[in-house]
Amino acid sequence: MPGSVPGLFLHQQITQALREAILSGELAEGTRLPSMEELARQWETSYFTIRQAMKPLVQEGLIEHRRRVGSIVKGQRPTLARVGVYYGADILGMAETTFYRSLHARLRERLAERDVELVPFIDEREEAAQETPLPALVQAVEGRTIQALVVAMSSRSEAMWLREIPLAKAQIGSVKVPWAVRPDAAQQIGLALERLSGQGVKSVGLIANLPRDFDPGEHAELPLVTQLRAAAKAHGLETRPEWWLIPGRILAPTEMEPYGYHAFHDFGRAMGEAMPEAMLSTSDVIGRGMLTAVLKLAIPVPERLRVVQWVNAGTGLFTPLPVDRVVLEEGRVADALLRQIDLQMAGRPVKPLSVETLYQAFP
Repeated sequence: MPGSVPGLFLHQQITQALREAILSGELAEGTRLPSMEELARQWETSYFTIRQAMKPLVQEGLIEHRRRVGSIVKGQRPTLARVGVYYGADILGMAETTFYRSLHARLRERLAERDVELVPFIDEREEAAQETPLPALVQAVEGRTIQALVVAMSSRSEAMWLREIPLAKAQIGSVKVPWAVRPDAAQQIGLALERLSGQGVKSVGLIANLPRDFDPGEHAELPLVTQLRAAAKAHGLETRPEWWLIPGRILAPTEMEPYGYHAFHDFGRAMGEAMPEAMLSTSDVIGRGMLTAVLKLAIPVPERLRVVQWVNAGTGLFTPLPVDRVVLEEGRVADALLRQIDLQMAGRPVKPLSVETLYQAFP
């Protein structure tokens, strides 16, 4: 069935199909449903199975049984009592996942103001196992114990089954779904290069991570690089592929800081005076490693190298070096995620939302 979750029993698939038809408006308010006997024939099942399927819809207020009339669509939207949030790694046990812990706190605060509970689902399975649905999340969907889902941290393989969850959803990242929430990378790069250009900088490099949901088959090059090229041209800055430090694969959270250190340390030693005048670091964790390498190599900042570090407001990243920052506030991300969910709960269409950032220039 369209929108079904793998592993659902037939009565759960029927519930899901009817629920989606009501919430999408396909079955309008006041519509009289076929009798249970007729539904049983359509689904090639028993009257008892249809009765099981109808029960959750009555409890959710989507349909009502009227004596001598039958089952009528009420058209009432289900109330939001619990929102699930999915993480594809142990955000509590890793120092590198500070952003997600901060985001979780902001989501919990926003929902608590509305008397809505936030329910975490932390997927600690091996990467190969994560290609199939998380059993605890499937159970929550089946039992309707959550009414919406935030996908905060997922890989491309996880995103494939997560998008089939039949709930209102919001998802962080570049995944191509209408309920996506994305930091505005073009705006971030534009802010940084405008600042650098105004300081007389003529050349700029990049150190970045591959997004967890990145699919090299869909892009000739990393979208971040495409945006860098365009912004550099617009601001009259030079940028070259040999100045772009990007790992050849998606890094685990614990690999990011070491990568930032070793990649820039090797780069700095190899390039010498041929190094660009400025570097953009688009990951707070990778950037922390890069700044350690800058200190190790004793590169004067900002006299020889200007650095623009993208950071998340709640991560508490500290460095004694005079670097500019592009700051993403977790509260803005939380607000955008909940807006996507609210729109879907109200039966309204959604499209990807971009979250703007703030620029903090070093005095």
